[in-house]
Amino acid sequence: MSEEAAELGPIATKVLYEDDDIRIWDQRLEPGQLLPPHKHECDYLLCDVSGDLIEAESLPGNEGEFEGRIELNVRRGNAILVKKGGVEQARNIGKQPFRAILIEYKD
Repeated sequence: MSEEAAELGPIATKVLYEDDDIRIWDQRLEPGQLLPPHKHECDYLLCDVSGDLIEAESLPGNEGEFEGRIELNVRRGNAILVKKGGVEQARNIGKQPFRAILIEYKD
């Protein structure tokens, strides 16, 4: 992990499982809660579990696919593959608690 990334926070709330190939995270945000700035060092699969509306905002140093601020409707069972390099923060802008599972694919 780079020195810059070491200064940033974790990409989700809690690591559920890790081996040589993958790391699985649980991400939970209450309505209005912010997930502080973080960098995605690995490609990952974002799998919606519950919630209604989440936003992500790219930050300086971002090298990911998405720029600026995006809003995403949460749909249980929806999964999005995201390439590494994103520097961002996320906020639950919905009315329901948000939960997702992130599966990082280690290089």
